Amino acid sequence: MTATVRALELRLSPHRVAAALAARRFRPEVVRGGRLSPLRLTRVPRPERRDGWIRVAPTLGGICASDQKLLRITGTGTTLMALYGIPWAFVPGHEVVGVVTETDRNTGVSEGDRVVLEPILSCVDKGFAPCARCARGDDHTCARLTDKGTAVKGMGFGLPSHGANLGGGWSEELVAPAHRAFRVP
Repeated sequence: MTATVRALELRLSPHRVAAALAARRFRPEVVRGGRLSPLRLTRVPRPERRDGWIRVAPTLGGICASDQKLLRITGTGTTLMALYGIPWAFVPGHEVVGVVTETDRNTGVSEGDRVVLEPILSCVDKGFAPCARCARGDDHTCARLTDKGTAVKGMGFGLPSHGANLGGGWSEELVAPAHRAFRVP
């Protein structure tokens, strides 16, 4: 196995965002793949898979409104993320359909299964005891949604070895908790 995988990485460092914002006024295409674009095709560390998690090769990765804002460097959220480093570099793509390439026994999915992934991680996924919301089955409203866990540092699945977990669907492979994978035809 290779130690890295190809991925579209978004870098939101303050200087890159400032340069892209300034250049965009004269050359709008700069944020759509130019030299100053925050999006780059690169190699990132291959994600480690822990027990109870699966490895998935994405076949479809959605682009939602928040992804659009990040890619176009619009909205205050993107600028604030760049300034406060939340995180400066990550692989987007939290709306994922893919094929399971590695799994443990008794996870409910098998290698070769096509799955859709639920992107948000709960307390238990992050290594915490369940909060009141998670305990009553409302883990999609987890009180610790933005807390860095002991098992996983970010809000969602993806590439744990590469900054915070915010997706990872725009890569050759990612890892996710098996119970967040649902088989689809």
